[in-house]
Amino acid sequence: MFRITLLALAVSAAAAVSTPAQTVDEVIARSLEARGGLARLKATQSVRMQARVTQGGHTTPLTIEMKRPGRFRADFKADGAPAVMAWDGREAWGLSPVSHRPERLPEEAARGMAERADLDGPLVDYVAKGHRLAIEGKSQIGERYAYRIRVTKKSGDLEYHFIDERSWLPVRVESRQVGPRGPVVAVSNFGDYREVAGFLWPYTIENEIEGVPEGQTIRIEKLEANLEIDDARFSLAASTRN
Repeated sequence: MFRITLLALAVSAAAAVSTPAQTVDEVIARSLEARGGLARLKATQSVRMQARVTQGGHTTPLTIEMKRPGRFRADFKADGAPAVMAWDGREAWGLSPVSHRPERLPEEAARGMAERADLDGPLVDYVAKGHRLAIEGKSQIGERYAYRIRVTKKSGDLEYHFIDERSWLPVRVESRQVGPRGPVVAVSNFGDYREVAGFLWPYTIENEIEGVPEGQTIRIEKLEANLEIDDARFSLAASTRN
């Protein structure tokens, strides 16, 4: 009996050694496949999301438009007045709810705008983008476990991306940011994935900042892909002429 137990342990140990842990590239590939595949993502040339943002008991509309290569625009309301933040591929600009005029954003406000315009996200083609990735095991997210991927961006910014070990869908991103009062941790949780143009997109995003009591919930009401969006929508020069 003792010898049989030893044999069983030896077989189990050999199996453990011969089954390597998931690499970061394997986790990313399986996640993309679970969402519909890299080819479908790359085939998506533009996206428009119409959403409602709820924070502190108040709800406001939000429209986000993205277009390859690297264009981004968000239309929302600030204190009831229309506002815009956009990236045209070279510079960031916004429509101020105070001046009501489109103007170039200062460097600190523009930081990260180019990354928001990346329709693929930082995990896709990360080597070409200059990011460094590593798997740091798994973390419990609610009642499930997720692969924890450390993302050191080319800019030096640090993020942690969490991929559910069963569904292979992205469920959380934690980013280290520097706020007015020093370093903070911002957390985004993703859920309610739905298919658009053969690819799964999260329809619910819950944002929070550690130490801040009130979070923010974004609920997508309509998401459209491969629309014809005029480049002028993203252009500061074009907005100034209007």
